[in-house]
Amino acid sequence: MGMPLRFFMLLLLVTGSVTLARADETTADSDANTAIVPHRPQAPESAPAARQQQRSVKVEFDLVDRNGNHVTQENFRGKFVLLTFGYTHCEHICPTILEEISRTLKASGNDMAGIFISVDTERDSPAITDGYASGFSQKITGLSGSYADVAAAANNFNVRYSVTITQNHYMVQHSSNIFYIGPDGKLINIYTFNSLPHELEK
Repeated sequence: MGMPLRFFMLLLLVTGSVTLARADETTADSDANTAIVPHRPQAPESAPAARQQQRSVKVEFDLVDRNGNHVTQENFRGKFVLLTFGYTHCEHICPTILEEISRTLKASGNDMAGIFISVDTERDSPAITDGYASGFSQKITGLSGSYADVAAAANNFNVRYSVTITQNHYMVQHSSNIFYIGPDGKLINIYTFNSLPHELEK
């Protein structure tokens, strides 16, 4: 009985891993031109690791708004800011994040703003990005720019993303953190998808 039981447990583990992989595959968008791959939550970090992650973030970006103006972090001095990265063709994760940010902004008053930065520089112009973001709240500014400028901003915030274009698929993958920035322009905290605390709404 010892050997069959161990063999069964091994088989169960192997089968379970295959099942999980298939579950992830079903999160891809059914549209042949766009695939959505949601952020996979990592194991909770220790307090020192989380602090190290925050210390490594640089709250710096130089992007373009819908009117063609260059916008940096300095334009938001004096306000609390909720900032996130994504793209306008995202059908699941980004809308949920922006709804969450919009709800927080609505309850917080006028001293808080939202920023949505598109990583899809091929399709999302500054005007398209801002039109998408402001549809969730007029207090959310959509920003985009050149590939180099968006890549530099993502690097400063330790955001990982990729855009894969083939003959039959257009796939965008990105991490889904929300960065909470203070009026002094310094990072206060980093929240994962769907985890903004209710305290921010006060």
